[in-house]
Formats: sequence, C-alpha cells, structure tokens
Amino acid sequence: LQAPMLAFTIFAEMTRRRSLRTRWQLCSVNANSY
Repeated sequence: LQAPMLAFTIFAEMTRRRSLRTRWQLCSVNANSY
C-alpha cells in the first residue's frame, strides 16, 4: 500500500535508536573518564 513510507518510518526509527544508544555510550565514557 504505502511501502516507501513504511520503509522510511522503520529506517528513521532505527536511526533514532542508534543515535540515542551512541549518545548514551558517549555519556557513559565521559562519566567514566572523570
């Protein structure tokens, strides 16, 4: 039906989760460095 929109939504969700996980890892590394 709307395959392109569905694929884009899934891709956006995956990208958002990956960025959140990367940001959390960076915060953890910064906290451990102190």
